[in-house]
Amino acid sequence: MNYTKDLNVPANINLYERRIELEQAILGCLMIDNGILPIVRKAVKPECFYHSSNRNIFKAICNAIDEDIAVDLTTIETVLNDAEVIVDNPIAYLGSIMKRVYVANIESYSKLLFKYYADERKRTDLLCAADGDEKALKRIRSGFHDQLDYQSGGIKYAASFEGYDAKVDYLIKKVIPADAFGMLYSGPGEFKSFLAISWACHVATGIKWNGLKVNQSGVLYIAGEGGVGIPRRIKAWSDQYYQGNEIPNLFRINQAVHLADGDQSFELLQVIERIKIDTGVDIKFIIVDTLARCFVGEENSATQMGAFIRGCDHVKQKTGATFLIVHHTGKDETKGARGSSSLKGACDYEFKIKRPNKDSGGMAINLSNPKMKDDETNETVGFTLTKSHLYFDEEDDEISSLVLNDKSHEPVHENEIDDSLTSNQRIMMNTIKSNLDDNEEVYYKTIREQLKSDDIPHSIYHNAKRLINNLCENDFIEYNHETGRIKLAKTH
Repeated sequence: MNYTKDLNVPANINLYERRIELEQAILGCLMIDNGILPIVRKAVKPECFYHSSNRNIFKAICNAIDEDIAVDLTTIETVLNDAEVIVDNPIAYLGSIMKRVYVANIESYSKLLFKYYADERKRTDLLCAADGDEKALKRIRSGFHDQLDYQSGGIKYAASFEGYDAKVDYLIKKVIPADAFGMLYSGPGEFKSFLAISWACHVATGIKWNGLKVNQSGVLYIAGEGGVGIPRRIKAWSDQYYQGNEIPNLFRINQAVHLADGDQSFELLQVIERIKIDTGVDIKFIIVDTLARCFVGEENSATQMGAFIRGCDHVKQKTGATFLIVHHTGKDETKGARGSSSLKGACDYEFKIKRPNKDSGGMAINLSNPKMKDDETNETVGFTLTKSHLYFDEEDDEISSLVLNDKSHEPVHENEIDDSLTSNQRIMMNTIKSNLDDNEEVYYKTIREQLKSDDIPHSIYHNAKRLINNLCENDFIEYNHETGRIKLAKTH
């Protein structure tokens, strides 16, 4: 299983210097206060020390304290000599450390050093397992690394309403929550992948989506159908919103990943770890496009759907990533996503797309939000897609894609938007609709400012007056040239 980078991002920083600083901090604190050794031992063992000299000093100090020998700058040389630990000028080495540490922070020092040690063990085993090391593979599958926990036991408890005021984190505020499981579904040909790519690119770049704040994060897009469709759609998005540059923090797997299969979910974790090692990027958003491609068995089976959900939950638990499952409706679209109801029950959030004028080639969609577990659901809104030219092939045929205009407008009804409108006219019409005031009017100046601030083609901004006049001539809007006020025509 391989991933594709859409940008060469900086490599992961070297953490060993920080780890050695923590080793030194623990040694310094123990020299100052021998009584804190039980706190240190709750998290730290000699093997947690990367630097051999620090590890040997730690062992000698621990043994001396266990034997009720006071360890300080006066006795340290004797302690090290008795333990046959050779250190150049230990008094100067440890004395300088003692001046820059705070004993009150010993628990934090210990937890951080342990975390670095545990992360290194896991990373090493993942790499060795990828190279065929059976012992490393066995440790990973047995849950060995899950047992490397500073706290005792894997089940934690909380008292009463503790945590009621915890901040609900998000990838896209009020749309995609963090550390969650959800789905986006529609009938065939209703542009769900284009919306999923829009979300992916906005999260990867940190650009606001529909005016909402975005937490920039690493994104992994599992394109179950493979092919060139997904990279072309990403390129179209970049041309419109990112000046045609490669998208940082966005990676793809161009094959299906069967998440109910333990071996494949393990391979997916290896890929995520490899991305972290290669690039320093933490994957926090995983898009599975589509469930049908990444599912083995019968979608209506609660047992088999449960296995798929558990596979996603396993990866989510290990990474803290949010899952978005791109899925289809059944024959009766009013019943929602097809398959076992256990999928809907497992979702923290849920979005549905409807393309009202699909039969006539309409390019508008309506997005509804049937479920949002820890927040209010969003009102149904409309979006419009536009064609984006990519290049001409060797036979001089145009290669293009569609891109979602991320500024919402009022939901579209059947035959509401005349398909005779050009793509630029349609964007202008949607911009007007999304900026109407309480009197259902908007100033031309406001539209100009909105077009200038939005990442949309410059041609629309520069030709705004002509587009407004065209819409007025065709009875889509009413425009008062004296006041500069615009409102929708009564028929629209």
